[in-house]
Amino acid sequence: MEENEQNNGMFNGTGTYSNPMYNFAGTILEMTDNEDLFFRLECNLRGTIANPKGGIDRAGDPLMNEKGIKDVVMLMRSFGDRSSVMSFYEEAEIKMLMEMLNDTLARLLMLNKINYGFTNPSGRDLVVFMCNACGFAIIKRGFEGGERRFWKGSQVEYNVKTGGEPKKGLFSGMFKR
Repeated sequence: MEENEQNNGMFNGTGTYSNPMYNFAGTILEMTDNEDLFFRLECNLRGTIANPKGGIDRAGDPLMNEKGIKDVVMLMRSFGDRSSVMSFYEEAEIKMLMEMLNDTLARLLMLNKINYGFTNPSGRDLVVFMCNACGFAIIKRGFEGGERRFWKGSQVEYNVKTGGEPKKGLFSGMFKR
């Protein structure tokens, strides 16, 4: 029991891991995570909305069946993962990526119109709009390294100095000035 209490102390703010340096990586992972956007997209496709108490309420009819929802959300997850947010995109690259998304999405929805069970005549247009809004929000974060620059500027550098002379390497004498 005593050993468990000591190990738990590392994570409850009293041990080694209470240093803010260890919380930084968790913050980056949390802030660059797009799961909230994907969750909202999935809710919109299902015709649901998340309520403030954490539940899901029906807001309308689903735009397509389960297979369609899963395929579209899977496509969007592959398009907008964490590496997309931390990338360095120029304007031309963002346009190209959005065109690729639109082309892939249009083919997916056209070829599977019957398989996805569309009943609303404008259902495919709504899906394309929702996916474009979600995809653009993700890709725009990587415009000119915006997200990367933000995190680079937020880093705190820790230097540890030890006493004594620095260790000399094998070739250190060759490069004396």
